[in-house]
Amino acid sequence: MVREKTMEKILDIRLSEKKRAQKAYQQSADNFEKVASQLYHLLKEKEKAEEAYQSSLNDSFPVQAITSQVSYLNSLKEKIVKLQYSVEDARNIMVSQQGKLTESFIEAKKYEKLIEFQKDKKSEWKRETENKQMDEISVTHFLNHRVR
Repeated sequence: MVREKTMEKILDIRLSEKKRAQKAYQQSADNFEKVASQLYHLLKEKEKAEEAYQSSLNDSFPVQAITSQVSYLNSLKEKIVKLQYSVEDARNIMVSQQGKLTESFIEAKKYEKLIEFQKDKKSEWKRETENKQMDEISVTHFLNHRVR
């Protein structure tokens, strides 16, 4: 009984660790999604800027407007490169958190199985004990009726 209580306390700790791991994973996944969305929007913006630049080359635009578009495109490219590193970092963190989450699920499941095994063993022991007692009662009852 004491061992079962100890295992249940350990299971409670493992379950709380699992909840913390789920929360950390969810936060990292949300962060990854946020950064990836920013990158996506920046890439879309760059695509539109490149289209505008190409159309300005085909039409007669002032040189200052074209140079301004080129510098804008260059700044977008720099932002995209920086954001790509951020996306990669966020992805790595998310994968790491997912590994920790998987590990915590496994640990919690181990203790759940151990507790289940102990309960099954305990109920089997009780059943065997009851059967032995019933056998003893039957033998005693049989002997008492036979003697008369």
